[in-house]
Amino acid sequence: MLCSDGFRHVVSEDEIFQEFNNIENNEIIMKDKIIKLVELNKQRLENDNITAIILHLDKNS
Repeated sequence: MLCSDGFRHVVSEDEIFQEFNNIENNEIIMKDKIIKLVELNKQRLENDNITAIILHLDKNS
């Protein structure tokens, strides 16, 4: 995951780790997790820009 500082102001490293630790290597689940964290930022009234990119790499490619 690559994110802007605005993404990390109000969401901790531990919260991000908990969302992405031991998840299935599934693009839909990963997308849902990142949306959940963006919404958490909004709920916590982050006033900086919120940007996040998540990459899925297939080991078999």
